[in-house]
Amino acid sequence: MQVVCSQNKEEKTAPIIMLGDPAGVTDEHLKQVAEAKRFLERWTADEKFRELAAADVKAAGAECGMSMDPLEIKALWDRDAAIEVNRTDAIPLTVKRYREFVKEKLAHRDTLRNISCVPQNPVFKAWRARHINRCWGQFGNVNASMIHAPVSFELNHGCSVGCWFCGLDAPKLSAVFEYNPQNAQLWRETLSVFKKLAGPSAGTGVCYWASEPMDNPDYEKFCCDFHDILGTFPQTTTALPLKDAARTRKLLKLSNERGFWINRFSVLSVEMLHRVHKEFTAEELAFVELVTQNKEANMKQAVSGRARIKMRKDGSLGEGEEFNPAEGGSGTITCMSGFIVNMTDRNVKLISPCNSSDRWPVGYWLHAEGNFTDAASLDILVNKMVEKCMPTAVRAADPMRFRPDIKFERMDGGFNITSPFISLKFHDTPHIGEIGEMINAAVYTAGEIAVGIADKHEIQVAEVFLTLNKIFRHGVIDEEPETVRF
Repeated sequence: MQVVCSQNKEEKTAPIIMLGDPAGVTDEHLKQVAEAKRFLERWTADEKFRELAAADVKAAGAECGMSMDPLEIKALWDRDAAIEVNRTDAIPLTVKRYREFVKEKLAHRDTLRNISCVPQNPVFKAWRARHINRCWGQFGNVNASMIHAPVSFELNHGCSVGCWFCGLDAPKLSAVFEYNPQNAQLWRETLSVFKKLAGPSAGTGVCYWASEPMDNPDYEKFCCDFHDILGTFPQTTTALPLKDAARTRKLLKLSNERGFWINRFSVLSVEMLHRVHKEFTAEELAFVELVTQNKEANMKQAVSGRARIKMRKDGSLGEGEEFNPAEGGSGTITCMSGFIVNMTDRNVKLISPCNSSDRWPVGYWLHAEGNFTDAASLDILVNKMVEKCMPTAVRAADPMRFRPDIKFERMDGGFNITSPFISLKFHDTPHIGEIGEMINAAVYTAGEIAVGIADKHEIQVAEVFLTLNKIFRHGVIDEEPETVRF
C-alpha cells in the first residue's frame, strides 16, 4: 500500500554551537546571544517596551541593559529588517548566532520527539507513534512543539500558584511528597519500573504536571535520584523563580552540572518579567526560556482548562461551541503520550493529547487510570494498561470508522482522506477503495469488513486485516477512548 502525505515534516538540523558544549562558548558569544534573547523577551511581553523600541530603539536597548547597539539585532524583531538582511545576505554576527541557537533548540526538540522519547517497549512504541500521527492531523504544526514524552511524575497534589489560564486546571496545593527514607525508596523503585518499561526514554520525563515543582522543598533531591537512575536530569518549568532566588540559582547550577541546560520560567505579568530581569543577568538566563503568559504578550493561551472556562464565561467560546484548531492557536498544553504518575496519591493515568472539548476539558484523552501501593503493584498496573489500552492491531470486534475530523473521498485505485492539517492518499493496494468506503460508513467492525471483502473477491481474510492495520497505524481510525479504570 502506498501512502502519500501532503504535509512536509522533513527534519532539519543545526550545527551544535551552544547546546553541544556550553562551557566551550566564548564569553562574547554567550553575551551576544543572551542580550539579544533578553531584548526579545521584553519585546514579546511588554507593549510599552515595543512602543519605546519603535520610537527610540537605543533607549529601549539601554532599558534592558544591552551593551551592544540594538540596531544590530533589528532583523530579529522587525519584519522588514529581517527581509532586507536575508535578501542581501548581510546578516549581522549576533543575528546569525541567535538564529543558530534557536535552530539548535528546535533540533533538540525534534530529536527528543523522534529519538530520545521513543519507548523501548515495542507495544508502547507503536501506540505512541500512532497517536503522534493522529496529532499531526488534528493539531498541524502545533504538534511540532510536542515531544510526546512517555512519562511525567508529580511530587505534589495540586499547585500553589493558581494561574487563571492553567491548561490543566490544577487543583489547589493540598499535599507534598516528602523526601523521607520510605518515600525515597518508593521513588527510586518507581523510576526503575519505568526504566524497565520505557528504557532510556523514561529519562525524558519531568517531575511536574498539574503542579509547581518548587512547591516541593525536596524537589532537587528527587531530581538527583532521577538523574542517578534514568541518566538525565529532568527539565524544570517553574512559575516561582523569585520565591527563593538563591534556591532557583542553585537548581539551575545543579541542572547544568548534571548536563541539562534548557529550563523554563513561566512569567505571569510584566512586573514579574521586570523583576526576573533585575534578579538574574542575561547570561544567567541564556539557557532559561521565559514563557511569557501575561496579557500584554504576543501569544495566546491554549484553549484548555481554566482558559477555556474563562472563554465560556466571557462569551468568546459560546455555549456548545468547541475550539476549532483550523482558526489558529492550540486546544491543549499536553505534550506527552504516556503515563502521569502522582507520587502523593499513588495514582497513574495513561493519556494522549487532544483538543479540549466538553468531554475532555483539559486537553487530553484519559485512556486508563489506577492506583498502586508499592513498586510491585505499580509494575503490574502499568503493564496491564499497556496490554489493555495499547492495541498494536485492529481486532475483529473493533468498530471501524474514521476520526470525526476526517473527510473521505473515493478515488481511482484507492481513497483520499483530509483533515484541517493533513491529506493522505491510500492507493496501490487491492480493494483498498472498497475497504475505505466500508470504514467511512462507520457501521462495520473490522471482522465484518475483512470477511465481506474476502468473500466478495475470494481472497484471504488475513490479507484484508493486513490492509486494515496499515491504515490503522496512520492514526486515522477513531480511537477516542472510554476510560478504563483499574
